Amino acid sequence: MWRTIQILALAALGFPSSVESLSAQTIQAAIRAPVGCTGGTQYCDVDISLADAQRLAVATSNAAKACLLEKEKKEEERKKRRVGDIQRSADQRKRQQEEGLIILQQSDFTPFLELINEPCLAPAAVTDVLCENSATGYSWATVDMLSDGVNALATLREHARSGKPFSGYMIVEAAESRSGEQHLALCSVRNIGDSAGPPHDCATVAIITPTVTLLRKGTTRRVLSCNTSASIRLGGAIDINFEIQTRLNVSSFSDSLSRMLKEELSLVTEQDVRKNQGTISAISFRSTAPLRDSPILKNGWRESFDFDLHLYPESDKIRVYATTKPLVCRQASGQAIDYYGPTDAQKSTYAAVLNEHVNRAITRACQQFTQVDSKIIKCQ
Repeated sequence: MWRTIQILALAALGFPSSVESLSAQTIQAAIRAPVGCTGGTQYCDVDISLADAQRLAVATSNAAKACLLEKEKKEEERKKRRVGDIQRSADQRKRQQEEGLIILQQSDFTPFLELINEPCLAPAAVTDVLCENSATGYSWATVDMLSDGVNALATLREHARSGKPFSGYMIVEAAESRSGEQHLALCSVRNIGDSAGPPHDCATVAIITPTVTLLRKGTTRRVLSCNTSASIRLGGAIDINFEIQTRLNVSSFSDSLSRMLKEELSLVTEQDVRKNQGTISAISFRSTAPLRDSPILKNGWRESFDFDLHLYPESDKIRVYATTKPLVCRQASGQAIDYYGPTDAQKSTYAAVLNEHVNRAITRACQQFTQVDSKIIKCQ
């Protein structure tokens, strides 16, 4: 039954009905690069396996099946409502005529069509912003289960062949490819005029084999920014902001945040609690990392930074604000004068890692939570 529904739905959307016909042969890519992000932090997972991608593709197919069935059900309900509304309108007009009432000229009744905001088939992640450097952070699907699957695959192949950057990205062949299983990765790249830097922050977006082609699924909503509440100022400072929508006392979050600073980030930390008429008005943590080997950048980098974190309770919510301005050094130096500001890629790594730590510490204090967006967390 599902196979019939799938074929009909894909045919209606202009896709071929044969999954096998959409498989592709491997291509000659211009550039090879490893999957992973700059600095090699623990948040950069290894490349996704074909088996895991296929498992996620099955989940995508099942979700599309449920979505199509639900749409069919809603369409039947809408048709029934339309027939009923038209009949009631005709009956009302007949009664008005029988009672000698003046009937104003009316246009034909057109019922309000119920809109389903999310389509059943999502687009492919051809130019998605790399908010996560792990391919496992995304869903996967066969080419025919994506709204733009055929065109997306053609675009990926063309970008891979040319090796030319586009919109700050580049498609490369992942170094993790193996015989009969080609992985194409979406990488960030810096463009200055006609010159392009090396690809970095690469995540696999396609796996091509002789029998099946899998693409990473994008989002049906337009993504305007990465899934992080961190921002980087021109001067190099990194700001992190969260809004916790909760009825919990602000002190409920202090233990989790303190443990994160001391145990997870290994910072020297002191806590200050301010009160106004006996009620906590703010909780602040002042932390510092002395000159040390960087657990964030790794690979021989040294670092030093202060990290200030503040909680401000308001009515039914708590504002969380944190800021830091790290310094780094490539040599094993114990002299502060040898330390300097990080590169843009390193700043992004610090922003992503620290944002993730703060986010986890907040949600850990909740019995239940909902991540509304990159900034707002509902906590119970």
